[in-house]
Amino acid sequence: MKKNPKTIKPGDMLDGRRGDWHRPAELADGCQCRQHMKDIKDDKGNVIRSYVCGLELVSKTAHWWLDEESEHPELQQGDWDFRVRLDSRDNAPLVPLDNKYHSWQLPWAWEYECWREWQPRSDFDDWRRKWRKEVKRLLDPSGDWIRGKVTKEEAERDAAFSYGERLPLWLLRDFTKYFPKTPWVNIPHDKRRELKHVRVPGSTPIPIDGSLLSLKEPDPNSKGLPPIPEKLRIENKGVISLRQPDPNNAEEVALYAEWRRQRSEVLRRQAEWSDTTAPGRYRHEVVKEITPGQFAGTYIIYIPWYQTDDDLKAGFAAWLRKKESELGPAGCRKKFSLTGWDKPYAALKQLGALRLLRSGPTAEQAAKNTQDVLGKPLFSEKGFSTAKGKADDNLAKFFSVG
Repeated sequence: MKKNPKTIKPGDMLDGRRGDWHRPAELADGCQCRQHMKDIKDDKGNVIRSYVCGLELVSKTAHWWLDEESEHPELQQGDWDFRVRLDSRDNAPLVPLDNKYHSWQLPWAWEYECWREWQPRSDFDDWRRKWRKEVKRLLDPSGDWIRGKVTKEEAERDAAFSYGERLPLWLLRDFTKYFPKTPWVNIPHDKRRELKHVRVPGSTPIPIDGSLLSLKEPDPNSKGLPPIPEKLRIENKGVISLRQPDPNNAEEVALYAEWRRQRSEVLRRQAEWSDTTAPGRYRHEVVKEITPGQFAGTYIIYIPWYQTDDDLKAGFAAWLRKKESELGPAGCRKKFSLTGWDKPYAALKQLGALRLLRSGPTAEQAAKNTQDVLGKPLFSEKGFSTAKGKADDNLAKFFSVG
């Protein structure tokens, strides 16, 4: 007999029984559910068909992180107090994650803490099993003739994109010991530092390979090095090279001299084109607005490296202000960080406010409790409610919930 979802808690079965696997479903009243599927197999173990055998309630709301009846772990200080030790010493002072020495952690901490809100958490074990199964499949030597031999690291990386779920590799493999029970700030200092030089989640690879020459226009007059004259060519095992001319053969001497002249001219032009101080050889487009608030243009900048770092920074800041002023009214240019957002630490604090209020205390109590720990409240009484709403919006965007 079907049950009314309003009378049961998340994790209970609405109807039927648990199956071999499940898929997400949504009821008309906004409840988040999952359909349990049962497989029918033939004598050889092949799946013939599958059917729905049960319906499980995940959350009574679309935004499951707001569902107070969902199974949430007991609140820890690290769930809302996003301070870390300044260094690996046990007695080192606590500093906020946006401290200049730790701000690199912010995108990692944000992704880590968002995934800790997922319901139900039992999915994590299921996803890891599927991922390990996919790794095993990719490492099977019988498939080498199709995709080639892969290393264990390559198989783990590729399996993270093909196992059918969304948990990233670093949570599937590297932080299994801590995720999701341990708050980010409670993970050992050295373990978190393993991610310091890894590309941050959601970042966009920089399209320049580090060479200014990649931004310059090709030399339209260059056709490459001149070919070796036929009469001066020698070939050894497929390698063609130039031989010295016979000094008694005037024709060969003339051919060699002409080839050297042409080669010198090409190299001279190449050196001139490569010189970052030579004028008129660079792509310097007029900056154009391609979409509202977004502008495109390329500059090659001569950098006087003999100046101090502070002078270089001040000079570039002045140049940037001048160029921005040419774009139009102040504030017309949209600005993006590599992680796609501007205030990850503020978003973490907002998530902390949501967790505090969800665990039971009023905004007044939460303000007092956090003041006792931090020396000042995490938010004012009114600010707690506002922060909770913003955290809800942030998590909805993270999980792509409408």
